[in-house]
Amino acid sequence: MQAITVIEHKILEVTIECLRNCKNDFFTPSSKIHLRSNCINCGGQLVRYKWFVDGQLLVTSRDLALYIRSAPKEIRIKLIVYSKYGIYGRKVKTLFKNTGPRGGICSVYPRQGYEGITPFYPCCQNFGSLNGHKEYWYYAGSVLVGSCVDCNCEVYLPITSSIKVLVCDVTWACRTTWIEVKIIPLRSIPKNIHGLLEKGHMQRYLQIMQSAASHLTKAQSGLYLTRNLTNIPFQSRSSLARLANLTLTLAHRLYFVDQQKESLLTKMVKIINNNFERIKRNEEETFLMEKPFDNLRLACREVYEIIKRLCKDTPSPPMSVYDQYYRAFSTGKLDQSFVEKLVDETQKLAKDKSTSSWVMWLNSTWEMERLYRHLNYDRGLYRSDIIDPRKEMSNGVALEVQCFDTFPKKIVRVLSSDRIHMVLFARAVLNEVLKTDEGRVCLKLVSMKLKLNWWYPINKKPSTLVLSVRIYQREDNFTVQIPLNRSQIHMKTFITYDPEFDTEIRNSLISSTRSPRAISFSSTEVKNCLTEGTLQTHQEIRMYRMVLMEHTLLAVQFTTSTHKLQVVLRTKEKPSVREISNSKCTIPALTTNATILLRNNCHKADRAYIALRLYRDTSMGKADNSPIANGPARFAFVFQIRSCDTWQYSASLDNQKWLHYGCYPTMDLSVEKGIRCTCNVLGTYTDYLYYIPGVEVPIGVFQAAKLNILIILVYLTALLIKKKKK
Repeated sequence: MQAITVIEHKILEVTIECLRNCKNDFFTPSSKIHLRSNCINCGGQLVRYKWFVDGQLLVTSRDLALYIRSAPKEIRIKLIVYSKYGIYGRKVKTLFKNTGPRGGICSVYPRQGYEGITPFYPCCQNFGSLNGHKEYWYYAGSVLVGSCVDCNCEVYLPITSSIKVLVCDVTWACRTTWIEVKIIPLRSIPKNIHGLLEKGHMQRYLQIMQSAASHLTKAQSGLYLTRNLTNIPFQSRSSLARLANLTLTLAHRLYFVDQQKESLLTKMVKIINNNFERIKRNEEETFLMEKPFDNLRLACREVYEIIKRLCKDTPSPPMSVYDQYYRAFSTGKLDQSFVEKLVDETQKLAKDKSTSSWVMWLNSTWEMERLYRHLNYDRGLYRSDIIDPRKEMSNGVALEVQCFDTFPKKIVRVLSSDRIHMVLFARAVLNEVLKTDEGRVCLKLVSMKLKLNWWYPINKKPSTLVLSVRIYQREDNFTVQIPLNRSQIHMKTFITYDPEFDTEIRNSLISSTRSPRAISFSSTEVKNCLTEGTLQTHQEIRMYRMVLMEHTLLAVQFTTSTHKLQVVLRTKEKPSVREISNSKCTIPALTTNATILLRNNCHKADRAYIALRLYRDTSMGKADNSPIANGPARFAFVFQIRSCDTWQYSASLDNQKWLHYGCYPTMDLSVEKGIRCTCNVLGTYTDYLYYIPGVEVPIGVFQAAKLNILIILVYLTALLIKKKKK
C-alpha cells in the first residue's frame, strides 16, 4: 500500500514571534532575547527549523533563546523552516540595540526623615529614550519599594543611605542612578499600626511591619503581627517585593522550627501567591524576568527553598491521602478545592489522634506548589520533594561581541556571556587570521547548549557545551575552520553541562550570580569506575590497562593509598620489571588526592598501562618476598579521560564531524577550576571528561632467579652417565 500526499502550498508562510526583549525590533544587551517560529500554512506537516544569527547557524529548534551581553548596533536573524517534502519558508528580522534612557537627573524630597513614617517623593526628569514612555523603579537596598511615571508618588523607606532608581523604557531597557537620603531609625514601633490600613497607607503599613519583624524572636509574635495580612488584597509588584522580604526576615529571625513558625510561613507564602494571582489578572506573569525585578525573583526563589525545607521536615499524611495528592499532582488536577477536600478527609481519619501535622503538610505543600507554578515560567526551579514530570532543560545561546578600534597589544581575555567559557589569545592570532595588524578588529563568542549527536556510549557522553569563536574586521564571513600555524588560542570551560545534574547543583548554579568555578560530574560515575586493589608482599606487582583515544589526556586519580607506591604509566607496551624498579614516579603514603597524567599525541587510539608496587629503594631482584609491614597495602584510583575537540567545517555537509585533533587538553593535575584547551585552529570547540574502569592485567609475583643445587646435581649426573656410555 502506498500513500500519496498532496501539497497545496509551494512556500511555507513563516513569521517570527517576539516573546521577550525584542519589542518594536529593539533589544537590550545583557538580557535574554526569546523568539519563536510560527508557520501559518504548515497544517499537520512535520517541519524543521534553522536559526541563523549574522549568517551563523545556531540552533535547530522552534525557539531561539539568545543572550547578548555586548553587541554592535544591530543583529540580523534569519529563520528557515522546511518540511520533509522539500517545501520551505524563510523570514528575516533585524534587531537594533537599545541603549536605554539617557541624560536626566533624579532628586528626592525631603532628603531626611524617619524610618517607615516619613513619606519621600522621588522625582526624575529630563530622561530621553528611543522608546518613549518611561517608568521609574525605586529600591532600598535590594528591595523594590515603589514605582512611578512622574514625581507624585510617595515611598516609605527602611534604614538606608540611598535610593536606587532604575529608569526604564517600554522595552525594559534601563539605566541606574542613585539618590542620597538620611533615615533616622525608629526607637519604638508606633501604636495601632493596623489603623494605617483604614486610612489607605498600605506601603507605610508594610514598611513598619518590616521594621517590627526585624526585632521578633517568637513565632507567636509573628502570628500576631501578621494577623490582618490575609484580609488585604495585595496586587502590586512593590507589595509582592515587600511581602517576600518580610517572609525572609521572619524565616531568619525565628531560628527554631516549630508548628507555629511553619504555620506563619505557610500563611505568608499563601499571601504571596494571592498577590501573584492578582498581578496575573492584569498583566503577563513573565514580568518577573525583566530587569527591575531581578532581586524580587531571587527573593521569591529563596522563599520557595525555605518552604520546601519545611515541607520536607513535616510528617506526611497517611498513604491513602498521600496517594490521592500525588495522583492529582501527576495528572495536573491538583487545585485549591482538591486540597481542601483532602484536608477534610484527613481530619476524619483519626479522631483520637492529632492530625494537625498532616493538615500542615497538605497546606504548606500546596502553597509550595502554587509558588512553584508562579516561578516556573522560566524553568528556573526544579522539584525534588516529589517526582516531577515537568522537568525540562531548554537549549540556550549566549552571544558576546567585543570590538577594538586598534589591535590590542596585551593578551586578550574574553568571558562568554553565560560565564561558562573563557578565551585567551595574543596579538599573533589576530595577525595570522586577518593578515594585518592595523585597523578595527572584532571578536565574537557564541556559547551554545546543544543536544549533540555523538556516537559515544552513555558512559562516555561528552559535554553538550559548544563554543564558537570568530575574528573579523567588518563582517563575519566565516565558512570553514582556520588553521593557526604560528599562534594558538587558549580556551577554558568552567562547567560541564549534564541534564541529569541533581537538583541542588542545578538550583545553586541558577541562583548564583557569580561565574561557575568548578567542573561538575556525577559521584556515582566515579564510584562505579573506581579500581581498588591490595599488595601483600614486597615483590608483588599490580598492572591495569585501558584504551586511550587519539589526542586525549589520561588522568589517573588516586583516592586511597595506605603505603608509598612506585608507579609506571605508559602507552603501547606493558612496563617491564626493570622499568618498574627504576621508576621515579611515586604515590605518597596516606594520600587521598594524587594525580598522574599521560597524553596520547598520536592520531590513533592506543593502550595505556599503569603498573605499581610497594616503594623500595632497591631493585626487584634484591627485594625479598616478605609480607608488607602494616599491610596489606591498599590503593584505589580511577581513570579520567579529558578531550578537546573541533568541528570539521571543511568537509561536505554530510561528513562534518568532531575531530580529536586541532585542540588539546592542557596538562593540568586538577580540573576543579575548569578544563583548559590549547587550539591551533580557529573555529568551533567542545571539551569534556568522563571516567572508565581499568582492566587488570595478570602479572603475579616477581621471582628473582636463584641457583637450585639439586637441579644442578641431577644435570651433572646425567652428563657423566652419558659420557660413560660413550
